[in-house]
Amino acid sequence: MNFLGKSSSTDLLVKIIDANPGCKILDIGCGPASILNHLDDVQYSGIDISEKYIKTAQQTFGSRGTFYCASVDNFPTLSDTKFDRILLIGVLHHLTDAQISNMVPSITKLLAPGGKMISFDGVFTKRQNPIARLLLRMDRGKNVRYEDGYLKLLQPFVEISSTLIRNDLLRFPYSHLFIEARHASC
Repeated sequence: MNFLGKSSSTDLLVKIIDANPGCKILDIGCGPASILNHLDDVQYSGIDISEKYIKTAQQTFGSRGTFYCASVDNFPTLSDTKFDRILLIGVLHHLTDAQISNMVPSITKLLAPGGKMISFDGVFTKRQNPIARLLLRMDRGKNVRYEDGYLKLLQPFVEISSTLIRNDLLRFPYSHLFIEARHASC
């Protein structure tokens, strides 16, 4: 995102995450955990299916985080920890409906009271820039959805606090959806 995006896109993501010092963060699909470059004094756990990304994260951030190589279908045991933020940055559009429906109930159990889940993915919109639509169709994540498609999958398990679609976060036409949610019982 740093190369293709604008610095304002990272600033917006960090603002939405709203991590205070000591905040416990679980980043699902963390990649090389580059979000840690923008988060100070947090207790960070990152999960990614790519062994290469996890090794890079460990080498780059060392003791600033705990990193797990695992699939969303087979989480490490984290049930003794409650997280203030659970991040799904660029993850949901890579997952099938069934994978999301299986994952979300598990991760909502990991949310601390008052905690929030934040997702950030490409999204189809009506009257979308044709270049943005083409790029989304070509994305290696084969499950890009319209906003209501994402919400339909999440709403049985979480209470949606807010959504935001932005079309100006990259140097070329593209549409992103931010979703902020809380555990449905909070």
